[in-house]
Amino acid sequence: MPHSASHARSSPSARQRRTRPRSCGPQMRMPEQAVTPPQSSDVDLHDDSDENQEDEPEDEDLPENPKKRHYNELRVALNGNLKKAKLSDEYKKLSEEARWISRSISPFLILDTIICNGQCLPAEPGAPVGKELQDMSSVALTDLRESYAMLKKTITTIREDEELWTDTQSESSLTDLIGTLKKYASRGRSDDLGVLKKDVIGFIPRLPGVEGLELNNPNKSSRGWAHVTTGRLLCPANHLGEFDADPKK
Repeated sequence: MPHSASHARSSPSARQRRTRPRSCGPQMRMPEQAVTPPQSSDVDLHDDSDENQEDEPEDEDLPENPKKRHYNELRVALNGNLKKAKLSDEYKKLSEEARWISRSISPFLILDTIICNGQCLPAEPGAPVGKELQDMSSVALTDLRESYAMLKKTITTIREDEELWTDTQSESSLTDLIGTLKKYASRGRSDDLGVLKKDVIGFIPRLPGVEGLELNNPNKSSRGWAHVTTGRLLCPANHLGEFDADPKK
């Protein structure tokens, strides 16, 4: 038995099952990391932030102020050809607003006096006026302030671009502006119902269940007695009950 046990331990199969120690190979030495100096160190660190930093755009490269752009567009339109001016949105807006001067303020407003003197008014009503307005009475100054305030409320460019129009370099443009306002304010005085009919149709009250009138339809055959809405307005008051009972009759 001892011999067989010794033979079993020394058999080839037993030797094959023995685990051999694995070789770890040569030890690799890790490179030493650079020591980071403390914050209080005098070591100068390379800073290339200035090189990578893009140049900031100058003021002249910035987009134009929308307010100034609208003013310039209108000024060019006033100084240019009338046909080209009518293609400008700012000119169209000015001409439409100028028609309301005679309707909402006064049909006989002296625009050049109101605008030129109104620009010289101080911001505070009780503040002393300049030499240009010293000969005016207190009543005249009050009327001037009220008229100029209503004009600024009606005309957008006078309200929003007042400081640009008061510039001495824009005197010729201001003259063109006043001339344009006079022209369209005069047309506003001569407007009749034929010109205002498109706007009037929009104010007609709509009836429930009835299709409204087409604002831009030049065909008059679809209005008057041919349409329920306008037909009801033409109907005598003592027959409205009969009309409402059967509008299409």
